[in-house]
Amino acid sequence: FISSTLACSFFEAHLPGELNSIKSKVYVSCRDFFESSEYIKMASDNNDYALLEALNLLVLLKELGDEYLVPRQILQSIVNISSGRLMSYFEIIVLLYYIGNNSSYAQVKSVVIKSVKSLLSDLSDIRMNSERAYLFLDIMTCPYIDANIKKGFASKLYKQMNGAEPSAHQKEELASCLGRYPWFVSWADADFLTALEKKELLKGY
Repeated sequence: FISSTLACSFFEAHLPGELNSIKSKVYVSCRDFFESSEYIKMASDNNDYALLEALNLLVLLKELGDEYLVPRQILQSIVNISSGRLMSYFEIIVLLYYIGNNSSYAQVKSVVIKSVKSLLSDLSDIRMNSERAYLFLDIMTCPYIDANIKKGFASKLYKQMNGAEPSAHQKEELASCLGRYPWFVSWADADFLTALEKKELLKGY
């Protein structure tokens, strides 16, 4: 991952005419990996490790630009979108970053949103459950989540902390306040990568 990112940065700065060629080679290598028997075997033998590797590569492809995103069918083969399956914090964050508002991945995004709603349906332990706290705060700043969904989460938090339903103004104000500044993940490209590296999601390639 790191070497590919550095290579793209070098060509962008010094040989911009060759940048698209380098990006295309990285894209083809990633796509070939996802479709390889090696990856398929790895995914069947150790789903968690295979998923982690796949998430790393998805972030790399997103960094190349929207024209280098994999087809919907490949993304759905990488991510288990089985009904009722809850995704992890890292899975949710990477997929939201990768998909953005791209309508081609609407089905996958709807499953991600369902996981978010399920994981944040009960905020009674948010002060003790660090993963739930991370998810809540990062979702509140995510530009790819509908504002009404965020207001719903803000309302849940207000009720949990105050024991009463918020007014429309209080709900709006809390959602706005929580969404004003990045928390654990910044959704800007470079900062997003830095935040994930600090959480040891991304491994060197």
